[in-house]
Amino acid sequence: MKRISVWFLILTFSALLARAQDDAAQQQLDKLSGQIQDLQDAQAQQAKRLAALEKEINDLQGQASASGGSTANSDDVKKLAEQVQVLRDDPNIGLVSSDAYIIEHEKVVPGLSFLDIYSGIRFGEAMSGDLWEELLFDNFIVTSTVLLRRSLIDRAGLFSTSEMQRISQDYDLWLRIAAISDIYYLPKNLAYYRTAGGLHNGETMQMYWNGMLDLFTGLSAYLSSIGSKKGSVDLANRRVFEMKSYISLSNRDIVRSFVNLSGYFYYRLKAAMAL
Repeated sequence: MKRISVWFLILTFSALLARAQDDAAQQQLDKLSGQIQDLQDAQAQQAKRLAALEKEINDLQGQASASGGSTANSDDVKKLAEQVQVLRDDPNIGLVSSDAYIIEHEKVVPGLSFLDIYSGIRFGEAMSGDLWEELLFDNFIVTSTVLLRRSLIDRAGLFSTSEMQRISQDYDLWLRIAAISDIYYLPKNLAYYRTAGGLHNGETMQMYWNGMLDLFTGLSAYLSSIGSKKGSVDLANRRVFEMKSYISLSNRDIVRSFVNLSGYFYYRLKAAMAL
């Protein structure tokens, strides 16, 4: 009788254990099913938001057409919707930009983009966050691709009215915006850029270096006025002396060039110690 009771207990325990394992497996399955459903709901919701955004843009496009304004094609709507979605998904991002196709002699240059030619660096991956330092040493923002929040203009100001910055006004504004907001770079060609020749003659180069000197001098003052992060003012001052060195070298002023290079390395070291 005792042996029968033991076997009964063992069978009962085994049955309960199997049932518990089945319940646990079912709970895990229910949990995973719920997560899958949440992801599907999120995707559906995002698709609805994108569709609503495209409809809103199309409605505005129709209004512009009815009033005699210019219209955009479907590709333009999709590109704009993609950039707007980035701003909607992350409130910390204030500016979205991308690369652009190059047009020469009325034709798109195959295999080349704006950043390939003017930067020499192919930005093949998306970049997001505090990109101020990257932007300070390499202007990767193509102005015709920019979409930014209106509030940033209120905080950072408009394009510079300095006569010396006729060819660097956009870079100056992007640096001021990058100092107060995150940036998102899309590694896609979302615009077309028609080339009109580069900086070839000495007079144009001199104008360029003087404009960049004016830009970085003003940037240093701007960063100081907003209490920017430690080391950023020194990095801006480093660029100031870098531009001064280029100018003195172009004027064949070796002594002044040496003095400016000394200032360049001083601020380079100071910034490295601060950051």
